[in-house]
Amino acid sequence: MAQINAAIQQQLEVNGDWNSSGQTHYITVGANPSTLRAFIEITSITYQLDVALSSIRTTLGFDPQTLTSGYHEGKNPMDILTVNSVFVNCDIISGWFLDGT
Repeated sequence: MAQINAAIQQQLEVNGDWNSSGQTHYITVGANPSTLRAFIEITSITYQLDVALSSIRTTLGFDPQTLTSGYHEGKNPMDILTVNSVFVNCDIISGWFLDGT
């Protein structure tokens, strides 16, 4: 989750959407380990975050909505460890030897 937050905050800095004098960001994304849910905190009343069309919305467990200033926690647990499938192919037996012969 820290990497997601760092990437978002880096993009905010690139766009000039942060408080450079106070070195603070207007949007912070994190995790609540007690509930396994993500949170998004928006500290500026002039900022909104539309997660309705965002592909990260389902990963963070949010319903389609526009978030305004304040603390928001997803209604669903985070889905950051989803594994669709694991394919293991192991072919180590292709003959046999007895005592090296």
